[in-house]
Amino acid sequence: MKKIIISILSMGLAMTLPAAAHAQFGSGIVYDPTQSAHAFTQIENEGKSLQNEATQIENGTKIFTNTVKIASTALQTYNQVKQQYDLYHQMIVAPQMLYSRFLSPPQI
Repeated sequence: MKKIIISILSMGLAMTLPAAAHAQFGSGIVYDPTQSAHAFTQIENEGKSLQNEATQIENGTKIFTNTVKIASTALQTYNQVKQQYDLYHQMIVAPQMLYSRFLSPPQI
């Protein structure tokens, strides 16, 4: 008899307690259309942002490459001008050096 009373009380108690909530898909996942649309928009914007960053990196690479080419050209120009200057200096100084032994010695 005690078993019957305990079982009736436990069933009554179980019916009065609220049932455990179950998610929509049975595994704790609830679909929220508003949140899904917001997440989709964020993902789309992030994709566009990444594309813009890739474009900026590509442009920066082109600018760097062009700067290296300009610096290389400037260095080549500098070396050519220096060679010409050295040649002109040598041509100016050479006659004095060549003929100095034929000139009269400096008077003391």
